[in-house]
Amino acid sequence: MNQFVLFGAVPLNSNDLAGTIMGAIFFIGFFAIIVVKMLIKHQQHMAALMRQEVGQYANDSSALREEVKNLSSLIQQQTILLDDLQGRTISGTPPSFHVRTGS
Repeated sequence: MNQFVLFGAVPLNSNDLAGTIMGAIFFIGFFAIIVVKMLIKHQQHMAALMRQEVGQYANDSSALREEVKNLSSLIQQQTILLDDLQGRTISGTPPSFHVRTGS
């Protein structure tokens, strides 16, 4: 008498063992297909988000570049104005080297 015990509870004949294994393979395969389908859908969704974010960052970076350019120009103008104001307070001529260094 050829009997096998599946999972410690169900005694099986050798004839039923092949059918049980095939059923288990079918059962596992069915859920594997569902899981793979969910993973593929998730991957496609994430790829779409990445493409959308790349386009958004390209627009944001050009706007940031423009703003940095404007700020750089403003700082340059303010530096020139400060230099002009400092030059006027020294009575028009820069002090000599000895006066500037205190030697």
